[in-house]
Amino acid sequence: MNLGRDLTNISLGQWEDTLLPDDASMRLRLLESDLKSLRIAFADYLAAKHQVDTTIYAGMADSQANGVNRPFPQDAQSRMFHNAKVFVVCMRRFARILEDTKSRKHEYPKDTAQAIDLTWKKNKAFFDDYREARNAIEHINGEVNGYNRKFHNLWGDSFEVVDGKRALITHNALKKVEKAWKEIVKGIMLPIETRVRIHLMAILMNVLRARIWQLIRREALPNQPIISL
Repeated sequence: MNLGRDLTNISLGQWEDTLLPDDASMRLRLLESDLKSLRIAFADYLAAKHQVDTTIYAGMADSQANGVNRPFPQDAQSRMFHNAKVFVVCMRRFARILEDTKSRKHEYPKDTAQAIDLTWKKNKAFFDDYREARNAIEHINGEVNGYNRKFHNLWGDSFEVVDGKRALITHNALKKVEKAWKEIVKGIMLPIETRVRIHLMAILMNVLRARIWQLIRREALPNQPIISL
């Protein structure tokens, strides 16, 4: 056992150093990768949305004060909706990989398998909320044939891909996925944490035994100095 390495892995959440089968480890790497994609998409979405909002509000102020109309921020709006779509797709990807991982939980150590199973059960309903919006993004031909519908709208924090098919693009939604991932990592790291606790307890017991032995020697030989630990 390498106590220093294990402590580092625990503090940094470096689950990759655990011994898992290649395929099982790959699914977890894909989950982590999709979480990173969600973070990037959300950050880019917020940046574009801020530009849109700022320009619109400034334009409204100019129009009221000077009667001048600013050009609408078309490019920023396109980037905003693009990143909203990416967020929805990444959310569904994370959910589908997690569901597949849950169906193969027998391939994982017990603590990891339990964490995966519980995480899926706790979040299934949340992930299902993104199903229709993602399907509308991918199967767009079915949405436009024979219909006269509005596309790409924001209703507060809800991104409407097409009439009636919406998904939340929010920090809370991102945090929910981050929490789900942390729970899985905690399950992966649990055996290492247990091993570290046992090792540290053994070290503590050895220190206590040495201290007790010193006290015994001091009683038997009162004139002998005690060496501090």
